[in-house]
Amino acid sequence: EWLRLDRDILQKRAKALCQKEGVEGWLARLALVERFNSRIDVLMAATIRALVEILEHGHHYYNNNNQKATEFRTGSSPASVDISELLLKWCEGKEALGRLRAFVCAAGPAAPRLVRESQKMRQRLNEVIETKERSIARVLALEVGLSSKFSAPEALHGLLEKVTLWEYKLMGCFASSTPIHLIHKLLAKNHDDDDSGHIGKTRIDDGNTIEGSFDVEEFFDASTAAINYLLSFAKALAASACATA
Repeated sequence: EWLRLDRDILQKRAKALCQKEGVEGWLARLALVERFNSRIDVLMAATIRALVEILEHGHHYYNNNNQKATEFRTGSSPASVDISELLLKWCEGKEALGRLRAFVCAAGPAAPRLVRESQKMRQRLNEVIETKERSIARVLALEVGLSSKFSAPEALHGLLEKVTLWEYKLMGCFASSTPIHLIHKLLAKNHDDDDSGHIGKTRIDDGNTIEGSFDVEEFFDASTAAINYLLSFAKALAASACATA
């Protein structure tokens, strides 16, 4: 009931703030979304704690409470710690991408103009993208050495590349945190016919293209597709870990 009331208040407030223009309106709408960030962080932490308990209960080599408590504190249970930590990093990556989506969409169709006119908002956008890139990089680094069934599917990389292309469309350049290998890859396969290196009509692996200027609705769709994939992958990872506990 409290959640329903909270959402009703949020929707009424959001409708009123849609009339606000410029950077002030952008920040006001963003503040409505950011109020949920701390709640999501709490839910993620609680989920990971529950998973750790399930995994620990299933490991037969924890034979007594003293040994169990000691090994959990020292991290000597590689199976439970690795999988739970990997799941947490995937959740953090999904959330970082979700916060990028919220940040951009709070600006609405005027996002490109506001980024172009406001150095402050360009800097904040760059910081949000940097957080997303850092979160994804942590996952990719952590999954090295784990079973391939816990690795990121290739399809996910394609979805994330599409989000990066929309970031380029929005900023007029790549964010400073975009990995150089990804910049090279995207510039190598997406360029104008005059070989200027500028991304005009961008080709995506699935055959689709991004043409013209930034479109906030299409950015929402592209980022949502990646977020949903991350969510499904995180659920599958948790289910697989619990099934083998």
